[in-house]
Amino acid sequence: MGMRDLLVFYKAMLAKQFWRLLTNKQSLMFKTLKNKYFSNADLMEAKINPNACYTWRSIMSARDVILKGARKVVGYGFAVDIWHDTWVPSLPEFKVLPRQNHDVDLPGVVSELLENSTWNTELLNETFSE
Repeated sequence: MGMRDLLVFYKAMLAKQFWRLLTNKQSLMFKTLKNKYFSNADLMEAKINPNACYTWRSIMSARDVILKGARKVVGYGFAVDIWHDTWVPSLPEFKVLPRQNHDVDLPGVVSELLENSTWNTELLNETFSE
């Protein structure tokens, strides 16, 4: 077993713990860490205090692994921010780009792009670049 493989394994295990925090917000671990380290923020935007414990800093070091592949499930689109969340799997970094010259107010959440549970193609063409 080479040292290089061990470091990849270590990072994967930390990413697994980060994912557990991200998806299991009722756990005692999540509640404790949220109260101590990111009470006024979301886990993905939490700051890493240099005085934080080694465990917290280690788990947060794996956030970049999650950011590389995680994206939001759209569902009804009420909780998905069009411009800040990662939600389009076929685009680089899963994010959309607005048109340069837009005359309309840009929608904020994905649900505003839907009309009767289908995409409003006219609004999509007005809002996004090719």
